[in-house]
Amino acid sequence: MLSQSATRRIAAVPRPQYLRTQPLSTQQTRSQTTAAIPTPENLWTTPKWNPKSVRPYKDKSTAELLNSYTVFKLCEFPPLVSMTPTIIDIAEKTGTKFIMNYGVKKTFFKHFCGGETISEVLPTMTNFKRRNMGAILDLAMEADMEADTEPTLAKAKETSSHILNLMKESVDIAGETPGSFIAAKVTAYVPPGVLLRWTNTLRLVQERFDAVKHSDGTSTVPELLKSLQTAFPQLTAPHLDKLNNASKLDWIAVSDHFTFANKDIRSGLLTTLPASVNQLMHPIQSANDFETLDAVVEDLHLLMKHAADKQVKVMVDAEQTYFQRAIDDVALELCRRFNVNGNVVVFNTYQMYLKDGLHRLQIDLDRANRAGWTFGVKIVRGAYMVSERERATEMNYPDPINSTITDTHATYNAAIDHLLANLSKNLEFVVASHNKSSVAKTVAAMEKHGVSPSNKQISFAQLMGMQDGTSFALAENGYRCFKYVPYGPIDVTIPYLLRRAQENSSVLGGVGEDKQELVAELGRRMRSEV
Repeated sequence: MLSQSATRRIAAVPRPQYLRTQPLSTQQTRSQTTAAIPTPENLWTTPKWNPKSVRPYKDKSTAELLNSYTVFKLCEFPPLVSMTPTIIDIAEKTGTKFIMNYGVKKTFFKHFCGGETISEVLPTMTNFKRRNMGAILDLAMEADMEADTEPTLAKAKETSSHILNLMKESVDIAGETPGSFIAAKVTAYVPPGVLLRWTNTLRLVQERFDAVKHSDGTSTVPELLKSLQTAFPQLTAPHLDKLNNASKLDWIAVSDHFTFANKDIRSGLLTTLPASVNQLMHPIQSANDFETLDAVVEDLHLLMKHAADKQVKVMVDAEQTYFQRAIDDVALELCRRFNVNGNVVVFNTYQMYLKDGLHRLQIDLDRANRAGWTFGVKIVRGAYMVSERERATEMNYPDPINSTITDTHATYNAAIDHLLANLSKNLEFVVASHNKSSVAKTVAAMEKHGVSPSNKQISFAQLMGMQDGTSFALAENGYRCFKYVPYGPIDVTIPYLLRRAQENSSVLGGVGEDKQELVAELGRRMRSEV
């Protein structure tokens, strides 16, 4: 059963009016109604989608199949995930980490990752390309609050410039196949402490707007200023001068004004909270944070410019909610700058396991259409549920995650409906999901309403080594499908993979279908069926 709050959010999604890529004649329309159009319920049993026909593992060697089988069996053992941090700690203390790294590289790393260096990723990309599938190159680097959250400006700039050079290599390789993707994490560039405080500032701005907005979702400038001054005493009327032309302000207008890119409002947003308030909830207090943001976001601009020149698209990954408002602010500013003239360079990511995920997606699509830039979006369910709920409990604030998995599935599917309903607008989106029902829903809707599988506005994505049957079936049926390919030094990638495993243990435990298809491929070889 859906929770009442989820039902209200989803009910607001309009019924899709899908875009036809080509008009259908009367004869075609009649034939289409009589032809067997796949439905979400029967898609995977139709001949051209069935794993027996697709054979996702047919290009793997027998040794690779056996390795993958071993990995899948280990993934079915949940205690292994919880034991891994202890194993890593023991290996480091006993000087045997190199042995552990060797074992991981020959098993899990080989199955789920593209390589340690960008050159090692090339064969993986070539194999995917041979089967009509693209790659999303993902340098496995991210930061959380246990990292160096308060580096000096010089150190922050040094780190972001280093990441920029590594990411440019990814762009260069991806650029050999125009239209390919790379993934970028804002936490790899911007110090986590700065992101945390800017997120807290933006949260306060929205709270003060919500406190005075009317039933139509708008406020006036005087009302907004008075409300904001209770949280930001240094804010004055001149800080809002650019808003005075509007008789009413909705959240899009307000949030477009209160962005890090608007230097005119910065001095008014510096504020402090009482010492009794948890430091993790404090907003920006010093102009130094803005100086750091300016310095490192410049490197993100350089990355996007390089990607645009190479015809490569960049997915800005979603991260934890206590960073996400700031990440969205950076990502949307990049969209405004680079998603112009009908081109999409930057894709922002929206997590549908969040209670506000669908609403934020809808708001930002309206934002893009209002301003005239093209909206690039990737929808995912989410990857930080455990840590998000733990933090919410520890810090005594509402759980940001949907109450049930049913709510998340429904919200994700509602997001698909909303995006399909708006294909006539400047929009490109990626359905990033291992959930076969969501993939089937999208495919069936596209086929039913005449949207070509090769329509560049719609793509699909799955992680390397997971739901390969789904990925290869999409590619072989002409749909635009990409594999997320993590890569990086083994010492960096092991913690990255561990975090993903800890947050997605239920997904890793659900590799049964992959294992069945792998066993079927081994059976064919044992029977000499090729």
